[in-house]
Parts: sequence; structure tokens; C-alpha cells
Amino acid sequence: MVVADLCRKHGMSSATFYAWKSKYGGLELSEAKRLRGLEEVSRKRFAFRRER
Repeated sequence: MVVADLCRKHGMSSATFYAWKSKYGGLELSEAKRLRGLEEVSRKRFAFRRER
């Protein structure tokens, strides 16, 4: 399947796909999971600071 078809199917632009691929494409699964966890912690800290 062509990238343009996949992007259309999932409602995203080709530019977004390639930006994502360049940022995250080389990550191993364990690295991606670690990154997701770190982003979640950061999001929680930011929300906590906003509430204060």
C-alpha cells in the first residue's frame, strides 16, 4: 500500500507522516515505550503546576 493511501485512510497528511517517521522511525519498541512514559510524566507535572 502506498503512503498516500495509508495517510488518507487514517486522516493525516503525508507531511505529518514523514515528520513523524523522521522523529520516531529509528526507535526500538522499548525506546518508544520509555518515551511514551516520559511524556506522560511530563504531562502530569504540567497539569499539576497549572492547578496550583
